Amino acid sequence: MYSFIFLFLASMLNACMDTLKDHYSVSIFYGLNPSFWNPMASWKNKWLNYVAIDAWHISKGLMLGCFYCAIFFHSSVFGLWDFVLYPIIWGIGFESLYSHLLVKK
Repeated sequence: MYSFIFLFLASMLNACMDTLKDHYSVSIFYGLNPSFWNPMASWKNKWLNYVAIDAWHISKGLMLGCFYCAIFFHSSVFGLWDFVLYPIIWGIGFESLYSHLLVKK
């Protein structure tokens, strides 16, 4: 069951990454500190001149962490139907944020 939750969180973090990359100018993040939120400028923020510290890279790191946790905590809930549910869970999490919640209407 935890794998479903972590996969859902990963899809939401991926939606944040794609919104920042593809639709920053019409997103809810527009107008916030561009040196952190705008990927065209924020990638220059580096800790010790090495690690990027911006919204996109933090979201990516957390998304990967959620994938690792989904794998670690995986236990079959519905048998092989789990593999049918994974893309559905991903789609719901991703589309609800990317197409609706993170874009200004």
